[in-house]
Amino acid sequence: MSSTTSFLFDCCKNLIHDLWVESSYNFDKTRADQKVLQIFAQHELEQDKVYITNPKELLIYIAGYYNVPITQIHEKNRERDSVGVRQVYSYLAKCIYFPTIPLSTLAHEIRDGYNHASVMHGIKTIRNEMGIDKRLRRDLSILINTIELK
Repeated sequence: MSSTTSFLFDCCKNLIHDLWVESSYNFDKTRADQKVLQIFAQHELEQDKVYITNPKELLIYIAGYYNVPITQIHEKNRERDSVGVRQVYSYLAKCIYFPTIPLSTLAHEIRDGYNHASVMHGIKTIRNEMGIDKRLRRDLSILINTIELK
């Protein structure tokens, strides 16, 4: 059994037990929902850290997080998945993990035709969408809390 499957099994088992105990008194759906969120939030905080040493490793990790093949990221295409990974990479690389590395170097990690302006546009797009897109904020939070520089 994988660690994720084992974790989910243990969570469900504990949750069912807690709900069964509470149901004998007074079942509260809101309390049950809070309990589920608490369990998963705790697991999220306990995730193992990923250590990276360079922008290329960061790009590979982000692509894996979004289940986008790294070859698709390097191709010249405008598919939403690829563009999103490139933009998240641009933001995290320049604003969080490697602020001293030139934009052109970060762009070269994505592909040869990418330039500093493309990285700047990606950063601007992520900053604008963070205020609107809750899922993006959650993904960035998870990535930032998981990835550490070595």
